[in-house]
Amino acid sequence: MRYRQSSVDIGAWVSVESGTEVRCNPCNDGESVIVSFNSSEFELVLDHDVLKKCVTTFTEALNKMAKAKETEETTQA
Repeated sequence: MRYRQSSVDIGAWVSVESGTEVRCNPCNDGESVIVSFNSSEFELVLDHDVLKKCVTTFTEALNKMAKAKETEETTQA
């Protein structure tokens, strides 16, 4: 994520590793969901459309990762 205004450039990243508990709780507005990880202070607030895009994009990423792993295992065999 980058936020740039005049001479200020702010960037951020988050690494979430295996074993992390992921929780999704609907917001009171019924239009968005809060995604939180373990007891971390970091949360995502996603509206309905973005959540749907994440589901689609994350599913595609999982499929690509599985295919890459298959290819790697085939070339190593």
